[in-house]
Amino acid sequence: MHLAAVGLGPLGVVDADAVELNNLQRQVLHDMDSVGLKVALAEARLRAINPHVHVALHEARLTSANARNSEPDEITPWALAARVASGATLSLLDVREPYEWSIARLPEARLVPLDTLPDVVATSDPSAELIVYCHHGVRSAAAVAWLRERGFACARNLTGGIDRWSREVDPSTRRY
Repeated sequence: MHLAAVGLGPLGVVDADAVELNNLQRQVLHDMDSVGLKVALAEARLRAINPHVHVALHEARLTSANARNSEPDEITPWALAARVASGATLSLLDVREPYEWSIARLPEARLVPLDTLPDVVATSDPSAELIVYCHHGVRSAAAVAWLRERGFACARNLTGGIDRWSREVDPSTRRY
């Protein structure tokens, strides 16, 4: 609830059971009207706190086998700015075309046009945290899906791309 309130996300809700009277005391998102429900109601409650937060639902029990796969595949511009400010070790991949790169780019980003991504994968560490972006987040979402299929579990899409970054984090980043 606190993460949603401050706008951090995406958030993942992982749970396989329903709210019952005998476990209601430890269900901080739920009340008596929640008995018999769970994950979808948790999403609704989190969105009521902050309608802009992305919530991913996973109706499963959390195990060591599926925990790594629950790594969110998106990151908001504010969350990325916080990670960069904290000194996190990550790589920024810009999958736009060179002409777009010449208009605007994030500091420390590496230009990897989408059609050259297969060449880069061969020389990249699959355990590295990769933040992938494009203009609005569409091409980068496809790139992240492709990377995750190839074992890059920590690849994440910058939601809204560099355009959203410019609107929400750094207005000096040129928009086009």
